[in-house]
Amino acid sequence: MKHLIRQTKVIATIGPASEDEATLTALFEEGVDVCRLNMAHAGHDWVRTITRRIHEVGKRVGREPAVMMDVKGPEIRTGFRKEKIQLEEGQRVDLVHKLQDFQGSHDSLPIVVNYEKLHEHLEPGNLVLLDSGLIRLKVLEIEKGQVRCKVTEAGELGSRRHINCQERRST
Repeated sequence: MKHLIRQTKVIATIGPASEDEATLTALFEEGVDVCRLNMAHAGHDWVRTITRRIHEVGKRVGREPAVMMDVKGPEIRTGFRKEKIQLEEGQRVDLVHKLQDFQGSHDSLPIVVNYEKLHEHLEPGNLVLLDSGLIRLKVLEIEKGQVRCKVTEAGELGSRRHINCQERRST
């Protein structure tokens, strides 16, 4: 009978809670093949240290773990704010690339975003999630590169928060 070679790999994300030698040893003994490092918040020194530790522990337990580096891709974020602002349900906001481009009225609050072409990817009815979904906006209209929205889920908005866009799904 032929020996079956396992082609599936077990991947574990390594971070502050799992980077010590005892935890790495336990992970390898349980069958982890690949150690994933999230590079979004990792510094060079940490990567060098943890990569060396992974290989040393792997060698000690008779494993040769691979290291996978998950690099940070492009992100759409709100701009820098000196102070947090409270967005209230029903409030009007305009998503703009540059504050000087804001052409809204006094009843609309400008929110700067780092992606100049955001307006090209949205249409009225779409949802825009700020701060990983803690704040929800509904697109009302798009005019001259500005995205006018209504706050549907209130919350406090700080500096450089994530923006995710969801298309409206018809039922």
